[in-house]
Amino acid sequence: MVGMKAVQAAWYLKEGTMQPSKRKPEFIQLETPLDILNII
Repeated sequence: MVGMKAVQAAWYLKEGTMQPSKRKPEFIQLETPLDILNII
């Protein structure tokens, strides 16, 4: 383990559209780019 956590940049996911992936509940969800400041 190197001290990193996986996060998902969810701000680009649009509801009701065809997306290559959906929200992944196993990852920390970031709703805005600045949300990264809350987890570092």
